[in-house]
Amino acid sequence: MATVVQGARTTGAGISSSRLKVSMGDLYKLEDTMGALYVTANLIGRGKAANYEVRWHTSELRPKSTTLSVSAATADGTITVATGDTALINVGDLLNLKGLETLLVTAVTSNTASVTRSWGADTAVTAATGSVVTIIAPHYAENATLQNARSVTEVSAYNYTAIFRHNLEISETLRAIGDAGGTYHGPDLETQREDMLLTHKRDINLACLFSEIGSSGTRRSIMGLKEFIDGGTSRTDSTSALTFAAFMQASETMTRYNQKAMVGVISRRFATVVSQWAITTSSPVQVENGASMFGLQVMNVTTPHGKFKLLIDDALTDNSTWTKYGFFIATDKKGGPKWKYLRDTVMLKNRQANDQDGIEEEVLTEGTVEWGNANYHFYFDNVQVAA
Repeated sequence: MATVVQGARTTGAGISSSRLKVSMGDLYKLEDTMGALYVTANLIGRGKAANYEVRWHTSELRPKSTTLSVSAATADGTITVATGDTALINVGDLLNLKGLETLLVTAVTSNTASVTRSWGADTAVTAATGSVVTIIAPHYAENATLQNARSVTEVSAYNYTAIFRHNLEISETLRAIGDAGGTYHGPDLETQREDMLLTHKRDINLACLFSEIGSSGTRRSIMGLKEFIDGGTSRTDSTSALTFAAFMQASETMTRYNQKAMVGVISRRFATVVSQWAITTSSPVQVENGASMFGLQVMNVTTPHGKFKLLIDDALTDNSTWTKYGFFIATDKKGGPKWKYLRDTVMLKNRQANDQDGIEEEVLTEGTVEWGNANYHFYFDNVQVAA
């Protein structure tokens, strides 16, 4: 007999539960050996996007060094710095040339700075093009006016949201047999749902790693981490024999701007190399194995430059090129990645046609990653052996 509801048809009465869409916003928590980058982006900063184009701004403090574009003779009272770097230098600044001589800036015109050579005890030196000039600090005379104000222009970055959809389809006969405990052991629908959700998570994770940004009409793809790092400054290392010493040298660059704590999304080959450090080196390295997070194997590596939580992601295992990769990302909110969803992950039931003797369901996510600052991330792309 039909169930009759008096009054308004509401969310609490009159709607069959089988018609409701099921929220799967915690998709990243599904235990799996793949999905490290997607998991990390959700853990660092998960939030709502306002548009299919997600924009963010990054900024850094003023650089503290520049290079000479022409040689500076010992008796010369001027230096010529790299074109475009004049704004870094101001009257009253003390500079250090090659770590050997201190200069006082007395005037700045175009890309030329007039200086008092050998300010202090160190004698003047000859410096060729490419010599590094470090900006120490402004030094004011008594009752002096302020220098010209200097600030850094923020850099705008963006990423598109992409629509990820996966579906399953089974006949009503198959479902009936499964529900009755007949030919098949257990309900096939539940098994297919689990497989669909894991496939959905894995595909999003691969897009986070290797997709390239693009659009055609209303079809959009996201910018993956590799493309984002490649588009910034040089933050890659192609050392094939990754000794602990080589990793330490790279970590000087990796941790330069972030808060000295990074997550590494690594292949099993990379993990093997790291494990060998603890066996073959007497260097001050701590390698801890055996922990897990959302089904991912975790290795903790502590170095003088910072702490690295390495997540072994099998997404990097099946491809002969990707298995040489290790991606390192900042974990602080300023420069780290954040997952932004325009539509959070939902499972939509009853997607089959009205006259179809079967069941179709889908899981849908529309989202992207806000990558933060390219200078906060780093990757190795050719790791094969430890020594």
